[in-house]
Amino acid sequence: MRSAAVGTLALVSVVAALAAPQAHASALCNSSATVDLNIGAAAGVPAMKGDSLSTFGADRAKQQAAMLTAGGGSICQSKPSAATGRALAKVDALLKSGKRAQADALLKQTLAQLENDAKKEKGRRAFVERAPRVEAAGGCPDQSAHVSMKIKGVSDNLAVAQKALEAKDNQLAEQAMGNARAALKAWVQSPDNGVSTVGDWLRVLKGAEQLDAGQVITYANGRVRGQANADVAKAAQFDKCTVKKGDFDCWVKTIATAQLVGSFQEEQLKTAQDFGKAIEDRLKHVAPNGCEEWTFTMTGTTVMKNSGDVWTVKWGPGKFRVNREAGLLDGSYQAGYVPDGGWPGIIGSATDSCIETTDAGQINRGPATITGGAFHYKIDGTVDDSQIQVTASSDDANVTVTAPPDLGCQVLAGLAQLFLTGFVRSGIPVVFDVTRTQEQATFGYSDETGSLEAQIKRSLLVQP
Repeated sequence: MRSAAVGTLALVSVVAALAAPQAHASALCNSSATVDLNIGAAAGVPAMKGDSLSTFGADRAKQQAAMLTAGGGSICQSKPSAATGRALAKVDALLKSGKRAQADALLKQTLAQLENDAKKEKGRRAFVERAPRVEAAGGCPDQSAHVSMKIKGVSDNLAVAQKALEAKDNQLAEQAMGNARAALKAWVQSPDNGVSTVGDWLRVLKGAEQLDAGQVITYANGRVRGQANADVAKAAQFDKCTVKKGDFDCWVKTIATAQLVGSFQEEQLKTAQDFGKAIEDRLKHVAPNGCEEWTFTMTGTTVMKNSGDVWTVKWGPGKFRVNREAGLLDGSYQAGYVPDGGWPGIIGSATDSCIETTDAGQINRGPATITGGAFHYKIDGTVDDSQIQVTASSDDANVTVTAPPDLGCQVLAGLAQLFLTGFVRSGIPVVFDVTRTQEQATFGYSDETGSLEAQIKRSLLVQP
């Protein structure tokens, strides 16, 4: 993945810097060096557009490459530790005052101290700072970069090398650069360096390219490709019963990454046919033995305290699939391939009276009206051998409450919104006691304030 031109450029930059004392210090580190990613290869990866098979495309390939290489800055710009920074500031002051011999002595002393510290810190973490780890959502392999390349041994030695170059001590600059590369290699080989994702290893590779650290370049190249292949293998482990668009999209992205970094293997694309067939089967209600598909409906009612009106919310019908052996449940709308907000629902309307109790008696301040409408909901849940738990939540459920400005009426309006948020938008878990052989199951609750009735019915499935 490392181009010969980039490697040669890095080497020429270092040699030129050491041969020309007047050169700027940053010439020791090639900040323009980057990793080479194959956009064209990634663009041709099979991918879905809507519900049709197409290709990943150049724009998405560029976005994937940008995600993999985002952040991290340049190892060339890493600031040294506070102690080294103070020592080099003194060196700088000595140089400016013409005390070159003292400056050279302090530089050598600083480098010797760094070498001594490196022996003490061998096998231990030596970060200047470290980026926080962010977990990837949905089980898809995290490929973004999190690791910080601000490594104490590297930044300190690089800073010394740059200052030595300014002091026209080329031999000391070369020694410090060698130490910086050695520090990078030691850190990369440390088991607790935090490097794990493809993006992390690409960040390491970029730093190695900038320092022209040949051994680390070779090692990081191998780790980038190895991690990319491991991610493809993980994403390919889909369940044919509950497979959905998100599973396929995840796999496509990992394949695109494999193409970008040059680790692609021809047999990896064979999974596309299996993936596509499984999703097609799901849309046609075809499923392997042991898979269950259920239709879900639910109705909730609330009795208005003063008017006796019944406010009704209806969910469904919605569908979900379960694989009890794997403990998996997926209720995505049409496997995620139909661009809709989710399964349909409807919120009814109701009117109540705003009754204010005063010393003179009760005063009717007028009606408060709740006006609902259509909404969409998603189905999540869990499953085991004897139970299915379903939660129906909504992102777009809403009501309009029209009420007089009196405090009591506004409280009523607030309670309606509170009910909507806690019950419809967030959803509440409904547990069905149901075995593998049952055809339906119900859940019910009612009292004088309202009721909740939910039902699931088994759908007919065709065996492939």
